[in-house]
Amino acid sequence: MESVDVGGQAPDVLLRDTQGRGVRLSAFWADRPTVIFFLRHLGCPCTGEQLEAIRRDVPRLEAAGGRVVLITLGPAERAAPLCSSFPPSVVVLVDLEQQAYGAYGLVRGGLWQLAGPQVWPTALKAILQGRVSRPAGDVRQLAGAFLIDRQGRVRYAHRASHSADFPDHDAILTRLNELCPAGFPESS
Repeated sequence: MESVDVGGQAPDVLLRDTQGRGVRLSAFWADRPTVIFFLRHLGCPCTGEQLEAIRRDVPRLEAAGGRVVLITLGPAERAAPLCSSFPPSVVVLVDLEQQAYGAYGLVRGGLWQLAGPQVWPTALKAILQGRVSRPAGDVRQLAGAFLIDRQGRVRYAHRASHSADFPDHDAILTRLNELCPAGFPESS
């Protein structure tokens, strides 16, 4: 599995939306920079916490000129409710075969990465707030986030080192502001 580095070309993987339609990732970054959040399995307590942080920051990311895409391990019927909990501008895609996860260099974790002490505070908070359900997807798959510019270059990359390792939204916003001064999409 090859890793995608900052400055490198982003893999253009064909995925499915929650209605089963095929969509290429490049369709999203063609007209504006795109923040792609790769999620852990649906049902993971840490995924619930990550989704809450993304939900909170979508307005800032979009105001800075970015588009937000969520990639989940699916299945579509479990991923579809995510759409209703986000603004219509946020796209939810399904990657059952983990092709995009692999193409972007996201790894599967071991026991320590999935349930070690560094995960406990986030998982406990999520459990107490009811942000956990039956697993759907590869429970070992770790998450990540990437900012892709309009030319398809990676401008920010975060690969989780454990289940509760989330990307720095302020760092993503900084990069977006460099690409889109005053929130306007960058010029070609």
